[in-house]
Amino acid sequence: MRFKRTKRASAKIDLTPMVDIVFILVIFFMVSTTMIIQPSIKVKLPTTVTREVEKLKDLTVTMTKDGQIYLNQEKVSLRTFRKALEEKFDLNSPDSMLVIRADVDVRHGDVVEIMDQAKQAGVKRLALATEIKQD
Repeated sequence: MRFKRTKRASAKIDLTPMVDIVFILVIFFMVSTTMIIQPSIKVKLPTTVTREVEKLKDLTVTMTKDGQIYLNQEKVSLRTFRKALEEKFDLNSPDSMLVIRADVDVRHGDVVEIMDQAKQAGVKRLALATEIKQD
């Protein structure tokens, strides 16, 4: 006895819409992750050849060439810097870092004074911001 074989309908999934969605997601993440928020305080940073891989920047101290000091966009004086730092900086976190963005024309002694006050306040990790030399 012969049985009649029924032809099965082939179920094919069209991957084109899925590829389109993945491509759009890749573009979205590329665009959203490359946006770097630059502080509005203009300073000319010194240049270096080496590059720091560390990305974590919890607090930023900006020093302008005319002697202004900003702690995360908030203007402070040299006398009130340590107190403001102790209030805003998380000293308990081992990943916390204080980044110093000093203009190339700022006196070396002023930068050292800020670093000294930060260490006295209990900051364990300091970094100096620089720009990469463009050849």
